[in-house]
Amino acid sequence: MDAWQEHLGIYAASYVIGVIGGFVPIVNAEVYFATMGATLDRATLLPVVVLGTLGQMTAKTAIFLAGRGVLRLRVTRDSARIQKVLAKARAWRGPMELFVFVSAVFGIPPLYIVSLLGGALEIGVTRFILLGVSGRLIRFLTIAFGANAAVG
Repeated sequence: MDAWQEHLGIYAASYVIGVIGGFVPIVNAEVYFATMGATLDRATLLPVVVLGTLGQMTAKTAIFLAGRGVLRLRVTRDSARIQKVLAKARAWRGPMELFVFVSAVFGIPPLYIVSLLGGALEIGVTRFILLGVSGRLIRFLTIAFGANAAVG
């Protein structure tokens, strides 16, 4: 059996956990990637993180499109919190792309809410996806490989 076939279950699970974690904030992708980093070898860990990131951004893109009114999703809207982040986005002096990237890397403000503000961000879906994937990939690779180095 090839190595990729041996790990097919963990790869599929990583994508699914990324999607679920993207929609349900209580499902913590960071804890999942730290656990995977502490238990998997580096060769297996890289595709796990990439697939989990793609799963997460599948969900965030759907939320972004719902915020634009393109998709109809049942998403939790804490209006006071969303208005606070929207005010921060509007007060942001840098490019909106940097605002999305910072959210994707650091989670401040939460990418869930930034995604939901898709219509107000004034950036296209392709840019949102590219910024989100690159930011989340940096975040999740740092967590996973940091945990891997800590136990290695």
